[in-house]
Amino acid sequence: MNNKLLGDSMTEQWADYYISEVRYNTDESFITHLHVHRTCDFFGIRDLGEVTREQVVASLEAKNTFVTVFTDLNSQSNRFTRGENVGIITVNEIKYIRTDNNETACDNLENLPRF
Repeated sequence: MNNKLLGDSMTEQWADYYISEVRYNTDESFITHLHVHRTCDFFGIRDLGEVTREQVVASLEAKNTFVTVFTDLNSQSNRFTRGENVGIITVNEIKYIRTDNNETACDNLENLPRF
């Protein structure tokens, strides 16, 4: 895992979009909503807010890239630590959002905070 910090003067863009938090359904098998951010040229990261799982799946299918990010708790600025690449796994014709290639029938984006 690359632990470089993403901050105000970003020299490397990790992905098209960044996921920092998730919300699951009641049995925790599906993510329902995700907190998504996007890179802005000279302004670091722009918060796009809450998006649906379906929007993220459609965006991944359109070849956009996503990575998970974690807030740097030791920093006073809005910096993130890079997590893992996000992809889609299809199990029994259902698409799941995952950071691994495990074909378990559930979404899994590491241990992202819940909102």
